Amino acid sequence: MRSDAIRIDKATVAAITADRLTKARRHQANQQFRVLSTDEKISNNDTWLTKYVIRKLGQDWSPEQIAGRLKLDHNRSISPTTIYSWIFGFSRFRYLSCHLHHIRGGNRRSRLALANRKRREEWKNTIRSIGVRPANVDKRATIGHFEGDSRDNKANGGKGVKVYFCHPYHSWERGSNENTNGLLRFYFPKKMDFGELTQSQLDWAVDRINNRPRKRLGYRTPKRAHEA
Repeated sequence: MRSDAIRIDKATVAAITADRLTKARRHQANQQFRVLSTDEKISNNDTWLTKYVIRKLGQDWSPEQIAGRLKLDHNRSISPTTIYSWIFGFSRFRYLSCHLHHIRGGNRRSRLALANRKRREEWKNTIRSIGVRPANVDKRATIGHFEGDSRDNKANGGKGVKVYFCHPYHSWERGSNENTNGLLRFYFPKKMDFGELTQSQLDWAVDRINNRPRKRLGYRTPKRAHEA
């Protein structure tokens, strides 16, 4: 059995760490999976679902994204926990363990919650709280509102843009920003030499991120949501 593996062309090699590249090559070279007994949910009697999960893992989708999109596109249900179980080799489900490197935080059995980033600035009355942000922004009913990191209050004036700050030690109040940081770190890890990064490599990573389904968008991709 073979699957669509992640394709790494010459334009993207420099943007991927040596460790991840080695794992990807090993994954491409070894596509012979273990034979499962007939009582498993995904086995030889459901090769379509097996191939679907493997293909989406190869596109760097998370188990939650795979499960959500499977329900949306094909009206079939599978839990993210089940997919994680296959990947991490629980019980006899070991034949997907070679796809572990496609998952962010890949050597852990579940994603750890992103650590709260402590702010060094004191909470001031002059800062506009995220608690008074308009409801249509929270619901993402309109395009044009952004989340980002800011070291001080200088970004709050001079441009005619209203900036709302989350509370100290409440990084989850800008969850999309934190999630996007994690996605970028997946492709561009810390200590990477950005001086060697080319525009084509950056475009490749951005395209991968913009074509990942988001739970917050009803499992549509950011690209599709923006085009709608």
